[in-house]
Amino acid sequence: MVNKKIKTSDIVIIGLFAAVVFGGQFLRYNITTPIGPTAINLGNILILLAGFLLGPLRGGLASGIGAMLYNFKNPLLLPYWPFTLIYRSIHSFVCGLAAKRGKRLIWMYIAAAAGQAVYIVLFLAQRFLWDGVIVLRLYPAEAFVLLATPAVTSLINGVIAVIAAPPLALALQKALKGRKI
Repeated sequence: MVNKKIKTSDIVIIGLFAAVVFGGQFLRYNITTPIGPTAINLGNILILLAGFLLGPLRGGLASGIGAMLYNFKNPLLLPYWPFTLIYRSIHSFVCGLAAKRGKRLIWMYIAAAAGQAVYIVLFLAQRFLWDGVIVLRLYPAEAFVLLATPAVTSLINGVIAVIAAPPLALALQKALKGRKI
């Protein structure tokens, strides 16, 4: 086991990026899809950026904390804070871990897609199990129907984030070259 001490700078960077992720959750655009109204959340881009720029552990913590704090501002989202903390942390962690594989743009797209795919699976599983089966007490087939709108929205959000985050991360890494964050 590696004995690595947490530095004050780590706490500051995690807190700072948690604030960025929190603010990014407000970047929502309402759209109407063939299956109903929904919102596009551009905060996913910032969650992937946290993984790219801060690495898996610090990026995961910053993303989970920032997205969780967004849940606290809305009473309707408040019951979901534990789920948000966990799956948004994993979302960024997977991206950051996969990004360590290589710094070329193709690896960054693979890392972003991996992080986004894991998030979508976790989010839809939470909606199916918690919202459908546990809270609403639906049969699994009925709970599955609840996933139509969130699945479409998550895929749209995911594609936007996977396309946007890698080049943005490369530009920021280039601008920060020589500076450790």
